[in-house]
Amino acid sequence: MKRLILIGGMPWSGSRGRALVERMLSATTSNQTIAVCGFAVPEAGREAVYDYQITQIQKYSDAELRFVLLTRDNFVEQSKQASVIYIPGGDPVVLQAELNRQDGLAELWDGKTIAGSSAGADVLCQNYVHLQTKRVERGMGWLDINFLPHWQNNFENNFPSASDWDAIIASLREVSPLPVLGLSEGEFAEFIV
Repeated sequence: MKRLILIGGMPWSGSRGRALVERMLSATTSNQTIAVCGFAVPEAGREAVYDYQITQIQKYSDAELRFVLLTRDNFVEQSKQASVIYIPGGDPVVLQAELNRQDGLAELWDGKTIAGSSAGADVLCQNYVHLQTKRVERGMGWLDINFLPHWQNNFENNFPSASDWDAIIASLREVSPLPVLGLSEGEFAEFIV
């Protein structure tokens, strides 16, 4: 059993950061180790992503937390020690390719809270739309839904315009009859699978 927390993107903007961190830590008591999985960003930028995520999480928690950055070399060992896996955004196709390299990932992360933001949430679901290419991609399928991060936000024309969202939903429904979940910036939803 896993607790999946899907985040629409930009989890630290707005007023939802504290509620998100509380949900991420709610199933942990003594072991509050958070493993940050930064595979969705280029390797050269992972340390900066890691540092930023730690700063943000600590800002919303008074708990004594331990953080680790997951790498190819320490992935299994650090995943076993963590109670929470946090997967920030970036490129979901790159992220999933890296995660697919890990044999037995579903079992390795069993019993943990896995919080994914944007690309991190995409890969946990059956299908998602890669917003930069607007193509439907298949995720790892841990959650039986079609997912849309950054719901109705176009990031200064970098993502779909308001009129494109209906077409994106239609393209998802052509691929799969599963329900579509769209989450906006900072919005999150929790599932037990």
